[in-house]
Amino acid sequence: MSSLVVTVMHIIECFADRAEDVKPEAMLKADLGLDDLDMVELVMSLEDSLNIELHDELIEEVSTVTDLILEIEKTIKRRLDEDS
Repeated sequence: MSSLVVTVMHIIECFADRAEDVKPEAMLKADLGLDDLDMVELVMSLEDSLNIELHDELIEEVSTVTDLILEIEKTIKRRLDEDS
């Protein structure tokens, strides 16, 4: 597992009802118990921790832990492409 995946999963664990349920295939709301406020706080925490800016629609677009990780990877790649 990459360090990014480990970091993201650790941050999600802080918001999940049960940290041991945080797996790549876990549904953020249904399996981990995150509500809308948790999702907003999760995104803010990820932005702060990873020094990135995620788009506002992300909360509506992602369902699983993997979806979220993929979106974060795309955001980081876009930023790296812009900087080069």
